[in-house]
Amino acid sequence: VAGIVAGGIGYLAGAGLVRGPANGPMLALAAADQQLDALLTTGDDGGMAVWSDPASGRRGKIIIRASHKTRAGYCRTYGVTDSAGAAFGGIACRVGEAWKTEVVTAEGQSVGGYAPASGMAKAIDAFLDAAEAEDPLSSAAVGERIARGWR
Repeated sequence: VAGIVAGGIGYLAGAGLVRGPANGPMLALAAADQQLDALLTTGDDGGMAVWSDPASGRRGKIIIRASHKTRAGYCRTYGVTDSAGAAFGGIACRVGEAWKTEVVTAEGQSVGGYAPASGMAKAIDAFLDAAEAEDPLSSAAVGERIARGWR
């Protein structure tokens, strides 16, 4: 996972969420990994899960924001918050039988405040544009994808 800072927005791109040691705000992403994977696989858009890290005492929420069909398959945008005040947005795409987080961005708004173009980090919008993402899937289409294991 390579860290990049551009225009004051830090984001991570690469294989999966943060693996291995995590400090500061990145702990939220590492601790939420298992719950995020389950929510990406079976949660409806707007679905929420909580996570906690007993070692640090931190906890937070994850929400699925939207699901998109792209030229390569399906991708879902999500938000993660933690009790220390960190807020992140990300996008994960289905690769085979697993989800791969493509972009994670630091955000300045709460996880529940989905606002495309304005509140969502430009890096996520740029990824969706480059992936030729269609408009968000309807609730019925998301339900069908969940039932079919995102195939």
